[in-house]
Amino acid sequence: MNTKQKKRSFITSPGLAEPLGATVVEGGVNFAVFSTGATEGKLHVFKSAPDTDAEAVLPMHRSGSVYHLHVDGLDDGALYLFSLDGPSSPYQGERYDKGVMLFDPYARMLTGTTGWVAPSLETSDVVAKCVVVKEGQFDWEDDRKPNTPLVESIVYEVHLRGFTAHSSSPVTSKRGSYKAFAEMIPYLTELGVTAVELMPIMEWYRPTRFVNPFTGKANKNDWGYDTLAFMAPDEGLASVRGKQNQEFKALVRALHKAGIEVILDIVVNHSAESDATGPTISFRGLDNKVYYLLLPDNKAEYANFTGCGNTVNVNHPEVRKLLLKVFRTWVEEYHVDGFRFDLGAVLGIDTDLVCKPDAPLLKEIVADPILSKVKLIAEPWAIGAYLMGRFPAPFAEWSDRFRDTVRGFVRAEAGMVKEMMAVISGSTDMFGAAGEKLPVNFFTAHDGFTAMDLVSYEQKRNLANGENNRDGSDHNRSWNCGYEGDLVSSGLSDEDKSNIERLRKRQIKNFYTLAMLSRGVPMILFGDEMGRSNKGNNNSWNQEELNDLDWSLLESNGDLRDFVSAMIGFRKAHKLGGKGHNPVFRPVHWHGTKPNSPDASDGARFLSFELKPFEGEAGQAVYCAANAYWEPLEVTLPDGEWSRIVDTSADAGEDLVKEQQAEVVSGAVVIQARSTLVFLKTSS
Repeated sequence: MNTKQKKRSFITSPGLAEPLGATVVEGGVNFAVFSTGATEGKLHVFKSAPDTDAEAVLPMHRSGSVYHLHVDGLDDGALYLFSLDGPSSPYQGERYDKGVMLFDPYARMLTGTTGWVAPSLETSDVVAKCVVVKEGQFDWEDDRKPNTPLVESIVYEVHLRGFTAHSSSPVTSKRGSYKAFAEMIPYLTELGVTAVELMPIMEWYRPTRFVNPFTGKANKNDWGYDTLAFMAPDEGLASVRGKQNQEFKALVRALHKAGIEVILDIVVNHSAESDATGPTISFRGLDNKVYYLLLPDNKAEYANFTGCGNTVNVNHPEVRKLLLKVFRTWVEEYHVDGFRFDLGAVLGIDTDLVCKPDAPLLKEIVADPILSKVKLIAEPWAIGAYLMGRFPAPFAEWSDRFRDTVRGFVRAEAGMVKEMMAVISGSTDMFGAAGEKLPVNFFTAHDGFTAMDLVSYEQKRNLANGENNRDGSDHNRSWNCGYEGDLVSSGLSDEDKSNIERLRKRQIKNFYTLAMLSRGVPMILFGDEMGRSNKGNNNSWNQEELNDLDWSLLESNGDLRDFVSAMIGFRKAHKLGGKGHNPVFRPVHWHGTKPNSPDASDGARFLSFELKPFEGEAGQAVYCAANAYWEPLEVTLPDGEWSRIVDTSADAGEDLVKEQQAEVVSGAVVIQARSTLVFLKTSS
């Protein structure tokens, strides 16, 4: 669209090479962009968001490797893009194209990204634009970070849009927005979580090359793991276009008032530009061989440690400078409480293209006076790299070891008891016993089956994703409890359906119970507490409808939600995972079907243990017995009287009771098949 309005004339001056990005200064805006190989830089200023033609194209001045310009009269809200000319020599790693307008890597806001399709290398038809933002104008009131000790945290991984996008969502704001999410804070408080780990909310690229074979429609990237701008909250999640920065800040402020921390799943390991066939949006056209890792023997191709076509070059000091600015901005400007680093092993890629835990960027993060004080959680792997247990303190790490072990045990695999003893103890063989580093223990996450699908499907059903069912893991360690899939149209008798449904819920309760009694940081996936199903799809990254949480599930699965909430409360009340910013832990003592007689043989499928009171403190011991056998067992409790708090085989309302209502037992008890018991000691 060409604007018919009268064009403004602009007065410019060279401006400053620092800071990079667009900065509101006295009398105008200073623009600066880094590029080592460009021969010419231009600033494109736009009158309005829909315009494809710039109102002005202004030559920029160069100082070393920075193009910069001061433009008088511009202010907060000005729209702009860059373009750079230079050599186009892919085999030398250079992909400059003066005809392509580019996003600013330091942009604080974008506009026009919803429904936008990026230009190819041959066209400059761009609608999406960067927006100049004058920060520091939001009223944070008396915002205070909850500062929950990591070891006392209960993390809730959640897709911000999907949490409220369904028609059943009880919100008044635009569904799927920051504002709608804020309306559901009372639910999160009642559930008992201490932190939300938000799947990516940075501006992301939605178009994909995949088509749903059932509908013939193009799938859209719904999860957000293809970032367009590392420092810009996503416009598509705003209730009002252009208000995304303020709305996200208001959400953080509201969560903090409720005592809930905000952890961002931040994706800086790759960008939305994909491989050599992808669109040129920003890094590729600004300085391809600086921003990306290229293959040493063929610089026309990208190193792909991410599975997304490219890998950000954290070896280069200018890239590290950008990323540290990104992280600090989210902490200082948006008050977030921490990060989960997607494919975090990429942050440790060294100059030899090997992922190392002592690589420069990781060292700089833990040495940073701001970043070292927030929660740092790494996904400790990437393609061809596995760094679990090796990230520097104070990083915590996602534990796929816990996931795989607890899944294997609950579905009665042989040889799992010894590994269960390790993960319940916090995987101290990998993370150490001091508590400086902690595992994040989860049995489901956005990658993989939901909890209900974990007990309902043994085969993934990802055909709708458009990749002929090749995507998503084939190693789910799931068990369908006797029938594959949804029971509604199964043809089974009502009795059989009821029995399978009860068994499935029991298995889910087993997962939650073991996670809440383990040392480390429990993380649960949104909707699992109410039995959300993705219909067997274990990689729903481009399936909007599947990702939308159906709140009517609370009507049929409210008992499951109640159990999860009570189990969280039990963990918090008794500090089962440890306590304090310098963590101390309950000593773990192992039992078997008889006290002091653990059986970790390959054929064993029963586990029991006692969490003793904290050393030097009075308190109640907690005893847990987990039976993965397909038949009941008689178990002898340790000496003394015990209050039966949890019995995952019991009916709703009796599966987890308060101590005052609990049955007091001693000696031998029977534990049902595929169930877990938890007791509090009442006397010596």
